[in-house]
Amino acid sequence: MPAKYTLEEFKKLSLPEIDAVIEAATEAKRVIHEETQKALRDQFVKLAAEQGYTVDQVLGNMGQPAPGAKVKLPPKFRNPADSSQTWAGRGMKPRWVKEHLEAGGSLDELKA
Repeated sequence: MPAKYTLEEFKKLSLPEIDAVIEAATEAKRVIHEETQKALRDQFVKLAAEQGYTVDQVLGNMGQPAPGAKVKLPPKFRNPADSSQTWAGRGMKPRWVKEHLEAGGSLDELKA
C-alpha cells in the first residue's frame, strides 16, 4: 500500500505543485479504472467461452430496461407558476398546460 501523505508534507508544496499532484493522481485513477474494467471484461468473456456461451447469453440485457418497460422521460415543459410541475409532452396535457393554452399562451412559453 502506498505511503499516506500528511498535511505537513503538502504544506511544503506550492499550489501549482499540489495541482500537478492532483492532476497526476486523477489521470492514474482513470487509467487504473479502465485497465481494471478491461481485465474484468476479458475474464468474463473467457469464463463464458469456456462454457460455450457469450457474455450476452449469460448476462442478457442486464442494466438495460426490459422490453416494454416504461422509461421516465426528461421534462420538455415546466409550469412557470410552479416549477415542480413538469410534462414530458406525451400523453394527456396536464391541467396547467390546458389552462395556459386556453388563456392564449403557447407551448413554446412553457419549454423547460
